[in-house]
Amino acid sequence: MEITKGKTRSRIFLFLNIFILCHPILDVLTSLAARIELPITPGVVVRTLFMGIGFLYVLFLSKFKHKKICVAYLIAVTVYCVLFVVNMYIMGGLGFAVGNFPELIKAFYFPYIAVTFYAAYCHLGYRVSDKVLALVVFQYVFMIFIGFVTGTGYAAYSNGRGAIGWFYAGNEVSGIVSILTPIAMLVAFRYLSAGKEKKVGKPLKIFSALMILFCCFGACYVGTKVAFITVTVYVGCCIVWSIAALIANRTNANIMVLAVSAVTCVIMVGSYFVSPLRANIDTVMKPTLENIQEEEEEELDEDEIEQDGLIYPEFQNGKFYKILNAVMSNRIYFSLPTIKQFEESGMLTKLLGIGYRDLPTYEHSIEKAIEIDALAYYYRHGIVGAVIMYIPLISCLVYIIVRFIKKFKESFSSLSCCTYFYALMMGIAISTFTGHTLVAPAVSIYVAVLLVNMIIREKNPELKKQEMTSLETCCD
Repeated sequence: MEITKGKTRSRIFLFLNIFILCHPILDVLTSLAARIELPITPGVVVRTLFMGIGFLYVLFLSKFKHKKICVAYLIAVTVYCVLFVVNMYIMGGLGFAVGNFPELIKAFYFPYIAVTFYAAYCHLGYRVSDKVLALVVFQYVFMIFIGFVTGTGYAAYSNGRGAIGWFYAGNEVSGIVSILTPIAMLVAFRYLSAGKEKKVGKPLKIFSALMILFCCFGACYVGTKVAFITVTVYVGCCIVWSIAALIANRTNANIMVLAVSAVTCVIMVGSYFVSPLRANIDTVMKPTLENIQEEEEEELDEDEIEQDGLIYPEFQNGKFYKILNAVMSNRIYFSLPTIKQFEESGMLTKLLGIGYRDLPTYEHSIEKAIEIDALAYYYRHGIVGAVIMYIPLISCLVYIIVRFIKKFKESFSSLSCCTYFYALMMGIAISTFTGHTLVAPAVSIYVAVLLVNMIIREKNPELKKQEMTSLETCCD
């Protein structure tokens, strides 16, 4: 079947766009299913089907230059997944293997989706547009806002603070807002700076301004440090970029970027003082750090140092651990049971991973999520799983970073290039320090899209040249 021409190609484009645009709704349905404790959520079902369709498309229908490498990689990932399930069956039987399967799908959704979108571009010319990504994040922040003002939304934290609309996991919503808000602002800049010849109507300009405001609300009121810092730093970078651009070329577009960025920065900083984030820092983080400081000032005898209930007493009683754990919202503490159990496991488990469910023989429960993605892959999926996941990802990131630095002047001259680079790097940083990114399909799909779009830009001189033009010519 020929899929590169005519209506078939257009339908595939439409299907992929709808699939991405429907993710916020899918996440709401998944949230409701999770809250009533359904064993399988709509998110797992839909994403598993898409993974399978994508794999079959890459394997049998696509035709592109690096197909053999991509197919070999997906086969390697698939073989690992099969071995992981077999090992889970050996460790705990059929129920144990089935219990670990949904988390396996979530963890390795990223490589399948990334290769699928890369193949779709190389074969069909499909690329997820900035406007699609902007509409996606607008749906998230708009639903957060509606849930907040109507009182029907859920809180991000157990203390009732933070607004996440009708979604399930605050950290995942925070990750999405963090990495897609820069793209939404980029699209808004284009429309707000469009000249009369572009025929961008007032309704579209008003929508662009509202989109920025809703994104600011989402970044502040979801209540996480990550969303607030990521968006605020991006706005600050836009101010620096626009000043540099104005020195080189004084255009209305660059003036608009500076003005909008400055106003947005003021809104972000001002919102902090009435945000759930400040309340969390003042009532949770600051007292914890003060208690740590007071403990350090008191000289404790050896027999007064807490030992009971600690997995690694010497490490956990150290100041470095206490401060790092407090800053990272107990992420280190929650990862220790899995690390301990992994260390005590056999070689096969160290190679393929310990999984996500408890066995009766475990001294400590390992079911609490490890909220640092690199640690999650290493301990949950072993040496083999971590290597299969990270070696290709790191290779792609090194390629992008080297190209960005090598052609820094050219890259820096494009706000689009800088925005994508920033969003992708922030996605990887969030994955590294706060988790819920690569292991969470709701977030990892957007990291995959950003990664693929950056690679496409580097490999397509015409596309890159088009994006080096001023903002005023990029509204089509």
